[in-house]
Amino acid sequence: MFGAGVYFAENSSKSNNYVPNSEKRRMLICRVTLGESAILLQADSTLRRPPSKKGNSLYHSVIGESKSQNFAASLFYREFIVYDCDQAYPEFAVDYTVS
Repeated sequence: MFGAGVYFAENSSKSNNYVPNSEKRRMLICRVTLGESAILLQADSTLRRPPSKKGNSLYHSVIGESKSQNFAASLFYREFIVYDCDQAYPEFAVDYTVS
């Protein structure tokens, strides 16, 4: 949706949707440093880095805004995207089972 980044979700149910059908699952709980984020209401699959700010500098991350936060948004769940993997730290691995 927002190009070649590392994606994080505000809701665990959003992340759970991307797990292959299996009873046993693992989810990572991560600390993510977003810095100054570009808030986007529509998907942009062409991104390979955060968009430019006014001037020549770049934002540090992207927030894909949800309809619950902004009626004009196209997403049902908020997404957080970083384009540098050093901005994320996996802190916990949670194993769980669905039935």
